[in-house]
Amino acid sequence: MKDEIAALLRKAHRKLDAGCHSLAGGFPEEAASDAYYAMYHAAKAALLTRTPRVKQHGDVSRKFDQVLADQGLVNPKYKEYLEHGLRERHLADYETDLTATTSKEDAEQLLKEATEFVAIVEEFLKSEGGIIKS
Repeated sequence: MKDEIAALLRKAHRKLDAGCHSLAGGFPEEAASDAYYAMYHAAKAALLTRTPRVKQHGDVSRKFDQVLADQGLVNPKYKEYLEHGLRERHLADYETDLTATTSKEDAEQLLKEATEFVAIVEEFLKSEGGIIKS
């Protein structure tokens, strides 16, 4: 379990790095998608301390809310960050520029939220007994 948690956190950090590179390269949609996936992988890591594996995006968000935010283990604003990321990722990955676009500012904000989200998950995991070594 600890190995899987650490692997998910490494993946979250890679997604943050990829998002920063995408944004710097002029690809805000890819940056927004990577920012969401950083939060998704970090949330999955946190959930492994309390629940069996959760894989589907909606289930990860729902379980994060029920198991961590509603129980006061993490600030509820992080549930909102995860939900915001999921919405933005959907727009970035599935919509065309005829219906929705992800601006540089939108991607920057999402990367900021994702960075904070991953950091708070790492703090949570440390409070759970030093589970992480990413």
